[in-house]
Amino acid sequence: FRGVPLAELTTERRIVRAGRRIQVSDVDLFSDGVQVARATALSVRIGDQPFAIDEAADQRARPRPLPPPGTGQDIHHPDEFQPPGFVQSVDGERLEGRHGSGVPASGWFRWRCPVVRGEANSPLVDVACCADFASGWGSYLDFSRQASINADLTIYLLRHPRSEWVGLDASYRADPQGVAIGTAHLHDLDGPIGQVLTGGLLV
Repeated sequence: FRGVPLAELTTERRIVRAGRRIQVSDVDLFSDGVQVARATALSVRIGDQPFAIDEAADQRARPRPLPPPGTGQDIHHPDEFQPPGFVQSVDGERLEGRHGSGVPASGWFRWRCPVVRGEANSPLVDVACCADFASGWGSYLDFSRQASINADLTIYLLRHPRSEWVGLDASYRADPQGVAIGTAHLHDLDGPIGQVLTGGLLV
């Protein structure tokens, strides 16, 4: 809802629905009593037995495989756009696409530091951090003249991630009225894991 300061933060969590297969939780984040962000988590209980799914029956376009980390250009390379802030907290490399190129962009990210001091990040936390790049990564805007912020971020995962590295294959659309949408397929080192959708506001 607003900028989150580098200061002591508090949370409030509520279980909105506690079903046998589905649980919904709301979490609010506060700084000095002022709400700065909120999240809703939808958790689905995984079945004890795998379902027999015929993958060959799905003829729709599937997420394309990404080349592994180590094959792209470091995001901290002088040729890359260097915004201030949390971008400096990740290792990353761009596989294809450039800011302003107008084509989908792909790359890998790895979070450098713990989100909560003294606690190791889980792979799920790493995905949540890196998914925030979905809008700016695939953007064709000239960031020196026009930028955007994420007004909302929704992450859907088919399975739990299994690596520190998080891959994004992102695209972006913007409207002259000031609304933007960013989407990305999410990957770990074993393959696709889900998707992210961001609602953007041009500023």
